[in-house]
Amino acid sequence: MLPLWGWVTIACPLLMLYFLFKITGIPLTEEYAVKSKPDAYREYQRTTSAFVPWFRKA
Repeated sequence: MLPLWGWVTIACPLLMLYFLFKITGIPLTEEYAVKSKPDAYREYQRTTSAFVPWFRKA
């Protein structure tokens, strides 16, 4: 029975990543930040990766 559920080890992290990128995490946070400090945050968005903030965009 255990090998039949092996797909869960791949599907669950992918589903969590989808929710983070598309539904709850990044979109809501960025929407709030743009409303609260629009000019400064637009510059931050332009130069910084959304998922790993310490790596600069090219």
